[in-house]
Amino acid sequence: MTLEILSGILACLCHDVGHPAVTNRFLVQNRDDLAIQYNDNSVLENMHAHITFSLMQTPGCNILQTLANEDWQNLRKMVIELILDTDMSRHFEILGRFRARTSNLGDFGLEHFENKVVVLSMAVKCADLSHSAKVIELHERWTALICEEFFRQGDIEKERKQEISMYCDRLNTDIPKSQSGFIKNICLPLYESWNFYLKSEMIRVKCMEQMKVNLDFWLRKASKITENGKMENKVV
Repeated sequence: MTLEILSGILACLCHDVGHPAVTNRFLVQNRDDLAIQYNDNSVLENMHAHITFSLMQTPGCNILQTLANEDWQNLRKMVIELILDTDMSRHFEILGRFRARTSNLGDFGLEHFENKVVVLSMAVKCADLSHSAKVIELHERWTALICEEFFRQGDIEKERKQEISMYCDRLNTDIPKSQSGFIKNICLPLYESWNFYLKSEMIRVKCMEQMKVNLDFWLRKASKITENGKMENKVV
């Protein structure tokens, strides 16, 4: 499993390398060179994978140079797939694939390359969304940073007189509502499916229970907004 572990580590390290702090939709809508280059398909994720292996073409940076060609090809294929699977527009497709493949664990063998990719893909996705499982102080900080990134994209769209993308309007986005929805509809089901496979008490206690605490935090904030009739756009 050494090659698979290395693939997972590389994918985690590089899955956002070179990120321009705007979404795929923004790049496609603005006919950005990256969108043109990658035919509007998983634009950022294709770019991250491209940069990952381009960097290793640089003299002195090829950490995979001692791998046999077959191992290199398998690692490359796996890293690319893991990075591409972080495209949130494909979230439900990827989650559905994992659920279907692991519904009968007796028939799910890790000796098959495709099954290894399915498992590692879920591990990377869970790591990618793991701020939702952090203690509330860290979760709030991460949420504030992510929201500000979205809002800055919205500011650009506003300046260009374009339609403002969902969750990118700093004046009208209901942060508690959006965050509670994100945890309830995206993060918790993801971790529930992951832990159906792993059956890890640590994940249940350390991650899923904390997610429920965080969900309750946002629901209470959303309830206060409803009572007061006042939008709360600042997280921390």
